[in-house]
Order: sequence, then C-alpha cells, then structure tokens
Amino acid sequence: MPTRTRSVTAAAIVAIIFGLLTIFSGGRALFGGADMGAVVPFVLWFNFVAGFAYVLAGLGLWYRTSWAASLSIF
Repeated sequence: MPTRTRSVTAAAIVAIIFGLLTIFSGGRALFGGADMGAVVPFVLWFNFVAGFAYVLAGLGLWYRTSWAASLSIF
C-alpha cells in the first residue's frame, strides 16, 4: 500500500473539518439553534447536505479509496 502524501493528508483533514463545520452551522440554522435572518431555504439545505459529502470525500482521501478523488472534484 503506497504511503499517503502530505498534500493528500492535508486535503483530507481540511475536507473533514470544513464538512463538520458546514454540518454544524447548517444544522443550527435549519433546526432552530440560530437565527440566520433572511436565507434561501434551498441553498441552506444544499449546503447542509453537501457537508456530509465533504466529510465522506475527506474520509475517502484519508483511506485512499478509488472514488474519493472523483467525489472531491464533483
């Protein structure tokens, strides 16, 4: 199994952290933990769901799966 490069490790960590923060902030806005003012519900839901894709892509990069690069580019 080839070793993970620093750039892939950094990308995985950034993707996971960004995804978790996106899920946290989107969840607070959607489920009443924070008043966000005037928002577009579709955009808010899209960002919330995309947070899970960020975490999944980060985990895929961390474990060097074949689909991770495609998901992170998509």
